[in-house]
Amino acid sequence: MPPSSGAVQLFLHANYQGSSATLDPGSYNVNDLRSGSVGDDAISSLKVADGYTVTVYADPDFSGTSATFTADTPYVGDTLNDKISSLQVSKVGTPVPTNVVSISYLNDLFVLGTESDILAEQARGYGKGSAIPPRP
Repeated sequence: MPPSSGAVQLFLHANYQGSSATLDPGSYNVNDLRSGSVGDDAISSLKVADGYTVTVYADPDFSGTSATFTADTPYVGDTLNDKISSLQVSKVGTPVPTNVVSISYLNDLFVLGTESDILAEQARGYGKGSAIPPRP
């Protein structure tokens, strides 16, 4: 079942229960989540509209443990439950801005490149990447 509106709907509790917040594509850091109806370190389930992805991060500034979801998820898992502090919502096929740099651990090497470069490597079955926003 798609979100009520927007690209992603976040829920306070598992199985789409409790308070919820609906987000459009974009990047949401810890302060954005704190100002919403779900909050920081509080997300347990989410709904993702067809054609969208959401990448969630355990730490502020799009860092720490991360996971990408492309479908409704009744429970984000023990690793991220009530620990999400930043997230990025994007339309599938939409390029990530080139000012976002990623570091990925691929076959015992650290790789530095744009987010789309790292995603291409992940699609080929290599390691895990995480987005790091540019310094102001």
